[in-house]
Amino acid sequence: ALVEGDETITLILRNPSGGASLGTPDTAVLTITDNASPPTDNASPPEGQARLALGTVQGAPGARVSLPFTLIPPASGGIVGAQFDLQLDPYLRLEGIGPGPALPEGVTVNIRQVNGVPRILIFPPNRPDLPALEGEIARLSLIISSGVPSGTTLPVLFIPTSASLSDAQGRSVLPELQDGSVEVGDVLSGDSNGDEVINVADVAHLIRVIFGEVPASPGSDCNGDGRVTGADITCVIDQIFTN
Repeated sequence: ALVEGDETITLILRNPSGGASLGTPDTAVLTITDNASPPTDNASPPEGQARLALGTVQGAPGARVSLPFTLIPPASGGIVGAQFDLQLDPYLRLEGIGPGPALPEGVTVNIRQVNGVPRILIFPPNRPDLPALEGEIARLSLIISSGVPSGTTLPVLFIPTSASLSDAQGRSVLPELQDGSVEVGDVLSGDSNGDEVINVADVAHLIRVIFGEVPASPGSDCNGDGRVTGADITCVIDQIFTN
């Protein structure tokens, strides 16, 4: 229902017929009270609902980026598995998926193409004590096409009808979904020393950054996860062998 507020109508009686006469008062005010409730704020998920969120990362044309998946469990916890399909911008090429830093030991992350779209399946180990999922549980590896203009935002979307979580009792849990994106910039991801070439010198520079000897540059965050860690060294080495 729409919230329109109270409405007031003034009634005026005039020109009686059939020999009738008007008394006083000859006017009346009619108020129509609006009993509709104002809309509630649904920015936060309802209590007890889980949330599955994709991150937002930055990368240059032709670069590899790592897009994080984060699971925020319901207050009751106990989420042990996840399944969802993704829709990628045509300028993004899927390279693979790997575990995130919060993925419990023994949990498997798998990805396959189903009907032309990537389907991600995260499932628990075959043991009675199923580990609960929470935090950054996986990272999607993507390649940005070389011809994308700087300043372009490339969406990575959940396909809502495919998303489902599982609790430890084997019951399906429908999550709230938060889409992600890749923002294309001029920074050459992995060019830690800023010489516009990715080579072994960037590995050495990243080591100095990690140990606090020199400040990080915009290109130091090779995998686009917003941090400079040993994973960025691995990312630079991968780029040396693939570019």
